[in-house]
Amino acid sequence: MTGGAVDRYLSSAVGRLVVVVLAAVGRNGAIGRDGGLIWHLPGDLPRVKQLTTGHTLVMGRKTFDSIGRPLPDRRSVVVTRSPGWSHPGVEVAHSLPDALGIAGAGTVSLS
Repeated sequence: MTGGAVDRYLSSAVGRLVVVVLAAVGRNGAIGRDGGLIWHLPGDLPRVKQLTTGHTLVMGRKTFDSIGRPLPDRRSVVVTRSPGWSHPGVEVAHSLPDALGIAGAGTVSLS
């Protein structure tokens, strides 16, 4: 889905929604390695916690699998193409528009 399509979806399907995108991108464009983070910066994970606590966190299934559990004090929505996938404490969506619809109004962090 292109940025314009997401913008149109957001303006038509949900009320007031703030989307925060969390991404660390290497100079070579990489966003991960072997199912994990590329690097570990001392203040990185506390900053993610600060930004996402009390909000909805939308992530792909592979990102969720690398974490292994829903993060505390956050609503977790996992986007997957697998029709039967589920995990306790997680809401499942099969597309980004579905995930944003599940999230509803408020602050949503995409990871």
